[in-house]
Amino acid sequence: MPNSNRLPLDGERLLIIEDEVLIALDMEATLLDAGAENVELLTTRREAMANLDGQGYTAAVLDIRVGNGTTYEIALRLNDDNIPFIFCSGQDLSADMRAKLPDAILLRKPVMPSDLIQGILQAIKQRA
Repeated sequence: MPNSNRLPLDGERLLIIEDEVLIALDMEATLLDAGAENVELLTTRREAMANLDGQGYTAAVLDIRVGNGTTYEIALRLNDDNIPFIFCSGQDLSADMRAKLPDAILLRKPVMPSDLIQGILQAIKQRA
């Protein structure tokens, strides 16, 4: 008999790259409440690039603009490593990134907790 107490993100190891700390903490709480095993918050692109290898992330949430640049390089790296991710941002993807990542999921800030969870689940399903 299946466990009816299973949460949607049970066992997932998630990465959030977001430079607005309150937004990042809110996302973290949402994902942990949804059952994520671990959520790592990073606030700079440099930190993120240095922490991608060997962390066992099962999915990631990326703000498009972090600091004075974008997370596009990180998104391409995650894509190459077959790690599902979503963008959660107040801005659109550039035409160039839309062409490189046509299936990328973009959620608009402010995002409802249920939409954040569903976006991550959809990205994971797309990669399955």
